[in-house]
Amino acid sequence: MKKRLFCLILATFLLVSQAVAAGIGAFDSAGCNIYTGSSYYAEFDSNYDVDAYGSDPPLFSDGLAPVSLNGLWGYVSTDGIVAIDLTYKSAGIFSEGKAFVGTSEGISCIDTQGTVLFSLDCQKAFPYRDGIAKFQKDGLYGFVDAEGKVLAEAVWIDAGYASEGFISVANENGYGYIDYTGNVFITPQYDVAAEFSGGAAYVQQGQTGLLINMEGNVICENVYSGLIDGFAIIQGENGWGFVDALGNIVIDCEWEDVDLPSEGLIGVRKEGKWGFINYEGELAIEFAWDYVWPFSDGNAMVATSSDGYAIDQYGFINSVGEQVVSCEYEKAKSFSGGRAAVCREGLWGYIDTLGTEVIPCAYAYAADFHDNFTAVGNNGVFTILDTEGASMTFYRADEVPETLPPTEDSSISEEDSEPELPLREEPADPPVSIGTILAVVAAGIFLLFLGTAIVMREINIRRRRRRRLISRGRGKHAK
Repeated sequence: MKKRLFCLILATFLLVSQAVAAGIGAFDSAGCNIYTGSSYYAEFDSNYDVDAYGSDPPLFSDGLAPVSLNGLWGYVSTDGIVAIDLTYKSAGIFSEGKAFVGTSEGISCIDTQGTVLFSLDCQKAFPYRDGIAKFQKDGLYGFVDAEGKVLAEAVWIDAGYASEGFISVANENGYGYIDYTGNVFITPQYDVAAEFSGGAAYVQQGQTGLLINMEGNVICENVYSGLIDGFAIIQGENGWGFVDALGNIVIDCEWEDVDLPSEGLIGVRKEGKWGFINYEGELAIEFAWDYVWPFSDGNAMVATSSDGYAIDQYGFINSVGEQVVSCEYEKAKSFSGGRAAVCREGLWGYIDTLGTEVIPCAYAYAADFHDNFTAVGNNGVFTILDTEGASMTFYRADEVPETLPPTEDSSISEEDSEPELPLREEPADPPVSIGTILAVVAAGIFLLFLGTAIVMREINIRRRRRRRLISRGRGKHAK
C-alpha cells in the first residue's frame, strides 16, 4: 500500500511540475487584442491612428507587450521573458517609455522596469503622444505631462491626441483646440476636429468639410480629409481631387471617387472601376478593380464584386499593377510588417509580400504584424507568433530553463558560437494554453484524490477484518 501511495503522489507532483515549468504560451488577452466570448477584436481608443499602424495597434511597443492571464495583466518582452509580472487589473501599451496600469488603488504610470513613476486620479489613461497623455475621469477628459503634472483638468467631453502643438477637444459648443499648456487656442465651434498634420487640420461645420491652418483660418472648403503626404481630398463640380496645405488644387477634380494617398500612389475610380494615379496625377495602374485600398509594404489590397456591392474575393497587386495574389481569399487585411492576414474557409493565416502563404490559415483571429510579431486567437486564447509562425513561450526570469553546457571543442570560440535564440515552440507543436495547464493540474488533483480513496479503502478493509477477528474471538471465549 505504501508503495502504491508513493507512486501516486510522485505522479501528481510530476504532472503539476511539468505544467508550471512549461512556461506561459497563451493568454486571455495579448496587447489590445480581446476575446468577448463570441468574437475577437482589437480594442483601442476611437482616436487610434489607423493610418500610422493599420487596422490593429502594435503588439509590442518599447519592446514590451501587455498580456493578461486569469484576469491579471503584466508585460512580456520579445526575448521570451515575463518582464513585468502579471499583477495589475489593467495594462495599457507602452509609449515614450511609459505605460498606464490599473491597480486596486487606481491608475499608475510605470516605466519599462515596472517602477511606479506617479499615480493619477482617474478611471482610464491613454498612451503618450508628444510627451502628453490624455486621461478620463467621471466621463470627461484631461491631460497630463510626462512628469505627472496635470496640464488640463478633466472638463472636456471628448478629446484627441497631441499633435504639432495642439490637441482637439470638445465641450457643449463643439470641437476646438487647446495648446500643450491647456489653454484654448481655437474656440470650440466645429462638429468634427481631427489632429493637425502638415500644419493643417480637417474640421467639419454642418455638412461642410474645411481645412484650417494653425491660426484657425480656413484654407479651403469642401475637403474630406486632413493632409496625408501633403494631399487633402476635395470635392469639385466635376468630381473628386486633391489640394495641398495652401488650398491649391494639385490633382484635378475629375474622379468618381478617390482613396487616401500612400507610397506615392492614389486610388481613383473611373467608370465604375478603380486604378491608381501617381502624385503628379498621371495614370500608374489601369482601372481593373471593384475596390482598392492604400498601398503598404509595396502592395495594395484589391477586391472583386459580382453585384457591385458585396465583396466576393480579395487579392493583392504590387506598385506596377502586377497581380501578386489572385483574388482568392474570402477576407484579408492590408500588409503590415511584411505580412498580410488572409482568410480562407473562416480561418486566418498570413502571406508575405511575394504572395507566399508563410503561416497556414489555421486561426480564428489574426492581428496585424508589427516589429516581427503578431497575435492570433483560437478557442478564446491568444498566442504570439513571429514572422515564420513560431509561437512564443514566455518564462519568468527565475524560471528560464538552463541552457545546454558549452561545447568542449576548443576550436570554437565564444564569438563564433551561435547566439542564444528566444525560447519558441515550433509551429507544429501547439502552444501550452491555460486550458491545457488547468487540465493537467486537474488530472493531478484527480490522481491525488484517487490515491487517497485507495488508501482509505485499504484502511477500511483492514478495520473490517480486525473487527471480524475480534468478534470471532469474543464468540469463542463466550463458549
